[in-house]
Amino acid sequence: MAETFDYQAQKPQFDIGRVINRTFRAVKNNFVSFFLASLIIMGLPMFLLGIWPIFMGSGGMMDGDTVNPDYMTGIFVVSGLTGIVTIIGSVILQGALIFGAIADFNGRKAPFRECMSVALRFFFPLLGLGILVGLGILLGFLLLIVPGIFLMLGWAIAAPALIVEGNSVTDSISRSWELTQGYKRWILLLFLIFLVISALVSGILGVFTLMAGDPTTVMLEGGSNLYHFLNAVFSALSQAITTMISATGVAAIYYEIRHLKEGIGAENLAAIFE
Repeated sequence: MAETFDYQAQKPQFDIGRVINRTFRAVKNNFVSFFLASLIIMGLPMFLLGIWPIFMGSGGMMDGDTVNPDYMTGIFVVSGLTGIVTIIGSVILQGALIFGAIADFNGRKAPFRECMSVALRFFFPLLGLGILVGLGILLGFLLLIVPGIFLMLGWAIAAPALIVEGNSVTDSISRSWELTQGYKRWILLLFLIFLVISALVSGILGVFTLMAGDPTTVMLEGGSNLYHFLNAVFSALSQAITTMISATGVAAIYYEIRHLKEGIGAENLAAIFE
């Protein structure tokens, strides 16, 4: 008798296409709240960083043959403040978008106010998580890069584990490591895909800025107010869009892996809304 094979009994495979579709479907279904959160939290700091040269007289790095001290002081101060705001904002936005994406997977929409409320509730745990994960990955990169990449992939879904499952910071890191076992290569591939998408978005939006001047020339010699304004607007849009996609993608990866490993569906994640 010929052997028969039960295809229904096959172990489900990680589906990159399904993760990407789920990511963009969640973005589409919640575009107003997702984009508004991303634009305010991540786009606004980029906009302020882009327009500061207008208030400095639109000068460049060089003043004749010497370095312009006002430009250098300004760029250090503004970049430092923007960096601090961006770090804090990225923590809040990560919480908001992960919650909103999980809500979408659960068949409901999470309004802007609800997303922000959850993000603020998890702010300090997410901040602690980000610090620990960031330091660990940095140490890994110092050890010949590869360990850093491995840690980055293993801890990639620690934030969703913290928000959805209510784990502690250290438990979320351990949980992420456990869930990603056997899936790190797929996560790496997805990260590369999201990186390419982000580069395309930045490149397309950057074309509009190039119409008003060459970035290198502007940096060295200064540029028009129009250039700095356009650069600020399109940098803000680029930052908002790319961050929105990447944060939603992390939630989609978490959902995919839990579905494959534990048979968890959207209905099983309802506890997050209680």
